[in-house]
Amino acid sequence: MNAPSDMPSNQDENREQTGDPAIPHLDSVSQDDERIEEDDDEGDCSLSEGALEKLAEEASYYITGCAYGEPYDEGEVVWIHPSSTINDVLDLIDVPEECKESVAALITCPTCRDHHELYEEVAVKGDGEIRYESLIREWHDKHADRLDEFYEYLSKYPYLGAAHPLGAEIHQSFKKFPVTTIDDKTWFRARRIKSGKPLSVEDFTPPDPDQVAISEGRYNHHGQSVFYLAKDKEGAATECVEEGETRAWVQRFKIVHTENVLDLSLEENWADEDLPVLALGLMDSGALRKVVPRTSGWKPEYFIPRYIADCAREGGFNGILFKSVRHWRDNLVLFKYDQQNVVPEGQPEIVEIDERNRTDWMNRPEPVLPDSPFNFDDLGLGVAPSAAAPVAPPSVEKEQNQGE
Repeated sequence: MNAPSDMPSNQDENREQTGDPAIPHLDSVSQDDERIEEDDDEGDCSLSEGALEKLAEEASYYITGCAYGEPYDEGEVVWIHPSSTINDVLDLIDVPEECKESVAALITCPTCRDHHELYEEVAVKGDGEIRYESLIREWHDKHADRLDEFYEYLSKYPYLGAAHPLGAEIHQSFKKFPVTTIDDKTWFRARRIKSGKPLSVEDFTPPDPDQVAISEGRYNHHGQSVFYLAKDKEGAATECVEEGETRAWVQRFKIVHTENVLDLSLEENWADEDLPVLALGLMDSGALRKVVPRTSGWKPEYFIPRYIADCAREGGFNGILFKSVRHWRDNLVLFKYDQQNVVPEGQPEIVEIDERNRTDWMNRPEPVLPDSPFNFDDLGLGVAPSAAAPVAPPSVEKEQNQGE
């Protein structure tokens, strides 16, 4: 594979100094600093030691490793990351031909901590990774502080998000947000174990708000019926259990075809072409993934995600694909669905949660218990306020597990 074609040169405005320590910046070098004032033989590098070090630092930004970090097949390296030669990387940052050997000698490989020859192949950053880092710098320069202001604004006026300048920009840019289609994929939905009574498939469909008091969720308002799903069974169980619970009922569903789904499941350190900076910032900043104590009666952490959901609904999206805050896989919320496209498979089963698969679980805020024991959950299962539900007797749960 060749080096990314759109890697910026050292004149590129994308590499202006922004204060981001992860991306080195090559300051412009004056003629007096750059050239050694002495007669050199033609073809010798005339850059100063300081200029050579700056060029090596800039080249190092693009180099992510070497063959020692790649798999091998019958003694031959198999490049799973983009790769190129040191020489190609130095061409991208306009290193003079006569100085390339000197600059290459100053570059330390992040994998083997050694130096590589000029025409030796190395792993380099891909286009998406470079775009990601460029957009992140733009986000922190222009929008990060505004997001904090937007959060405070929604905490005071939860239903007036579009009246805030950033809220209006998010709404206007929604047509450029990433979209995906889900075809022939398996997803899971969970319910808490409240008694020894087995659940049926019908217990896992979205509740009717005329029959059940639906609690607020990350992407739904109070009373709004939606279909929350998780990518694996343990993830679904983790989403619905309360403190101290380790098991839940889980039902498998097959999504046959659902299009026009807003995709907020950003791949880490990667940005596709034309991804808006606002979309990347919302996904990367953590604004959509704040951990919320289940028993809290005040959840301002949900205001930005719910504003996004309102924009998505108004924009004609059928749902949102998003990262979970409680497990490592994706979650999905469907605003509307039909039984031909979301089909249950098999019967509900009890799933045991492996604590090692939880994310942010131990770092979440301590819950503030309300006067009455309300049951809230991110999966919006429509649990009406009631006394804390008992866990199924061990003998019954064991019987269910044996019947899996």
